[in-house]
Amino acid sequence: MYCVKFLWKYNSMNLALDSISENRRNNLVRLIEKHYSSLNDFCVKNNLDYSAIHRYASGNMKIGKVSLKRFEQIFNLKSGDLDKTSDIKEIVEFPIYTSLGNYTSVDNILNRQPDTHKNMNRDEFNDYELEEGRVIGIVCDNDSMSPDIKQGWIVLVDLNENNISDGETYALLLNNKIIFRTIYYLAENGSFILKPTNPKFNELIVQQENIIIIGKPAYIIGRFRK
Repeated sequence: MYCVKFLWKYNSMNLALDSISENRRNNLVRLIEKHYSSLNDFCVKNNLDYSAIHRYASGNMKIGKVSLKRFEQIFNLKSGDLDKTSDIKEIVEFPIYTSLGNYTSVDNILNRQPDTHKNMNRDEFNDYELEEGRVIGIVCDNDSMSPDIKQGWIVLVDLNENNISDGETYALLLNNKIIFRTIYYLAENGSFILKPTNPKFNELIVQQENIIIIGKPAYIIGRFRK
């Protein structure tokens, strides 16, 4: 009797694991089909091994913990989302650009090939009252705004918020470089102070015609991982 009960418990655990594996596979395939042009496109953009992803998608190999974590990062999912039987919540995709490089305008940024793309659950996206298609992610390349924005973090920037308000933080172009700074207005001469959070970096005084406002940071996703 003891052996029978033990075998029943063991088999039930296997069935549960098989069910979870199938949910992971189905959810992964749905997400790839929705947000990428092909399986190869998904692998190339995320630096993944095609043969392994093909085996996951075809059900010939179970998605383990390491790969599961990687997929959760790619699609910006919460832990356990891929295990669920129900459909994963609809997500919004937006492009990610590096702050390194030379840019002459906001349009110049948008017309370039993004480094990658990230996703956010639509419910969470809507909480920030953002307009789809008017949001980009920028990877911060230094600690000038630390601890608020650290090097390597992706900052979600609202392109519609491009009118300067005194004391607010913006992503902006200065000398063709993307930087993040808090902007203060100098009434006596009509110029602006660009203030970093990190005291190791210097304040700058500039004229408005020398900067281009990209937008206002709306959300920080976290440390960038390709």
